[in-house]
Amino acid sequence: MQHPPVRRRIQSLPLKWMACVLIVCQSAMLAGCGDYGPDMKAELAGKLSNQWQVRGLQIKAWEIVRREPRQWHYRFTATVLPTEDLYKKIGTLNNTAVLVPAAQKGEVESLSGTADARFDGESWRSQFDFDRAAAFFDGAPKTAHGANIVIVGNPGFHAFLASAETELQKREEKLGNDEALFSQRTGEWDASNNAFKESVQQIQNDLESEQKQLQQEQLNIRSSVGREVQAASLGLQAEMRERLDGHRKDLDARNATLTQAYRAKMQALQAQYRDMQSQRLSRDEYSERSRQLREQESAIQKQYREQLDLARDTYSSRVKATQQEFDARRARLQDDITSDVTANVERSGAALQEKRARQQGSLQTSQDQLMDQRNKLEKLSSDVQSQKAELAQQRQLLEQLKTQAN
Repeated sequence: MQHPPVRRRIQSLPLKWMACVLIVCQSAMLAGCGDYGPDMKAELAGKLSNQWQVRGLQIKAWEIVRREPRQWHYRFTATVLPTEDLYKKIGTLNNTAVLVPAAQKGEVESLSGTADARFDGESWRSQFDFDRAAAFFDGAPKTAHGANIVIVGNPGFHAFLASAETELQKREEKLGNDEALFSQRTGEWDASNNAFKESVQQIQNDLESEQKQLQQEQLNIRSSVGREVQAASLGLQAEMRERLDGHRKDLDARNATLTQAYRAKMQALQAQYRDMQSQRLSRDEYSERSRQLREQESAIQKQYREQLDLARDTYSSRVKATQQEFDARRARLQDDITSDVTANVERSGAALQEKRARQQGSLQTSQDQLMDQRNKLEKLSSDVQSQKAELAQQRQLLEQLKTQAN
């Protein structure tokens, strides 16, 4: 017996003959038969949940998709039945799952579709594709839906609907109250936010006004510094001129004293010259005496010049010292005035900065509070919308169930 060709479709075989082929191939009793795939009934059972039992599976057609790795394609029909009653959840009312029967225990259901099986070297891997969605597969045992359940049509279902109506009305009333509360708080938040924006604008305007005022005050202070320094400099200059005039007067007085003493000495010397004329001196005595007088005259003139130079040097030193003193005093005075003004300016600026920091902190606190309120409003809005959607679904389900029950 030879393998069928790749991708060649094999026509439907008689059921009895197909069963024989599968049995022979699966048991590998005939060496020439080959491997015709896995047990698809067991594969299907493995794909279904434990609540389903596969009663039978019939291969309608099959083909080889690939020889290596081995891959098969099947068309099949099957019969399955649930091992217990199964229910489908259609919604929730009053925290209770509303169930409808999906399949009864032992009730046979038919399936059809295709399947692919691939051998991975150790075992077969199968995948099933049903021709139509099997609604009964959506069901699950009652225990899978939780402790609070109600089954449509069971005794007590009408009482459950009445209780659910009462509870739903209470929740709808509470939802209306929550929506009114949300609207109220939204209005309060809008009012607070508008007041905050106005406060921010007012604070900014006040700070800008104070900043301009401070800048003007600083300009005025700096201008006053120049005037104070100029006035102080004028006072120092007047004092310096007065002292320099004193030094000049001292110099003039010293020069006058020296000149007067010099003239007196020269007059005495000239008197000695005149006395020589009246004295009867020999030529040598006269020559010696003249020489002595000339030496005395030279000494007097030299001393006079040296004394004038010394007086002038003394005067120059005193003038220089006075100028240095007043320059130092002027510098100290300017530094004192400038430092005082700078301190005042810095204090004014620091006070404004401190005020700005306090106001910024207050604004930040207000903004954080508004943001916290906004977050709470958003959460409340989300909760209200979620409840609204949930209650709308429950109202729709309840009305549908009431209609069906009537």
